[in-house]
Amino acid sequence: MPVKKKKKRNKLSLPLKILIALVILFSAYQFFQIAKVKDLTGISLKLEQAIGRKLLEHDIKAHQILKRFQTEKSERNVKWIKFTKEIEISPSKLSDVISDLKKIAWQESVKVLDLDEAQIKIGINEIVFNHLIFKILEDKNLIALIVDDVGYTKNIKPFLELNIPLTYAILPELPYSTVLAKEFKRSNIPFILHMPMEPKNLADNNPGELALLTRMDREQILKNLNKALTSVQGARGLNNHMGSKFTSDIGAMSILLKIIKEKKMFFIDSATSSDTVGMRTALEMGVPSAINNFFIDNRDDTSYLIKRLEKLKKLASKRKKTIAICHITRKNTANALKNYIPEMEKENIKFVSVEEILR
Repeated sequence: MPVKKKKKRNKLSLPLKILIALVILFSAYQFFQIAKVKDLTGISLKLEQAIGRKLLEHDIKAHQILKRFQTEKSERNVKWIKFTKEIEISPSKLSDVISDLKKIAWQESVKVLDLDEAQIKIGINEIVFNHLIFKILEDKNLIALIVDDVGYTKNIKPFLELNIPLTYAILPELPYSTVLAKEFKRSNIPFILHMPMEPKNLADNNPGELALLTRMDREQILKNLNKALTSVQGARGLNNHMGSKFTSDIGAMSILLKIIKEKKMFFIDSATSSDTVGMRTALEMGVPSAINNFFIDNRDDTSYLIKRLEKLKKLASKRKKTIAICHITRKNTANALKNYIPEMEKENIKFVSVEEILR
C-alpha cells in the first residue's frame, strides 16, 4: 500500500513573525490610546481658583459677577471643566485685570487663546478652561445722602418713595428709634446711629441725656454708646448729632474711635465744625471713615433747597465720591429731592449707600 506523503506546511520566516507581532502590538497601543481619556479637570480647577483670587484682589465683588456657568466638557479623548463668567467692571480696572490674567495664564502653564476689550479665553490648544466676558460700566460719580434725625416720626414714606439708596441716621431713644431700626434691618435699608455729641454752645443746644461729652472717661463714653446702640440695634456705623466740641477734641475722639474700632463699626464725620478732627483721627486709627461734604437743608424753604441742590449737583459732578446730609424733619426736602434727582442723574451722578462710599 503506497504511503501518502504529508503536505509540508509553509512556515513563516522569523522576520515575518516579528513584523506581525509588531503590527499587533502597535494596533493594541493605538487602541489603548484611543480608549484612554486625558483628564485635565485638575488643571482647569486650579486655574479657576487662581483667577478667583485675582478678582478678589482687584476688589471685584460677588454681585459684579452677573453670570457664572460651570460645564463638564469631553472632546477628542480629553475631559475638563469650562468656567464662563460675565463680570461687571469699571473701565479703570479693566486693563489691570486683563494684565494679571495674562500673568496667571503664564504661571499656570496655559495661554491666552482669545482676547479683546470685552473678553478673554484661557486654555490649552483649542481647549478653553476659562472664558471671562466683561460688561464695562460707565464710571459714575457717587453720592451718598444721609437722612439725619430719624426717630421722631414713623412716617418716612416721602423719602422711601424717592426710590434711591438713602442712609437713615437714627437718633437713639426717640419714640420710633427701635421700631424703625427693626424695619430697616428687615427690609435691608441702610441705617446708622445718629450719636449725640457735645456742641460748643452746650447751654443753648441740648444734645440729650445720652450725649457724649469731652469730660467723660472711657467707661462713661462706652456706657452711653452701648445704650444708644441698644436703642438702634443693627447699626453698623454712626455719625455725630451736633458734636462741634466733641469732634474737635482729639482726646475724646480717640477714646470713642478706639471703641468703634473694637466694635468693627465705621464713623461718618458730620462736619458740624470746621475744627473737627473726626475723620482724620479715624483714618489714622484704622477706622473706616468719611466726612460730610454738604448740608442740603439748613433752611426748610423750597427756593433755598433748589439753590442748594444745584450747588450739590455741581459739587458731585466734580468729585468721585460725595456725602451730603439732609433731615427727616424738614417738610420740603423730600419733594425738592424728588424733582431734582433726575437732574443729578443726567450729570452721570449715581446715588449709593454711605457704606459704598467707604469701599
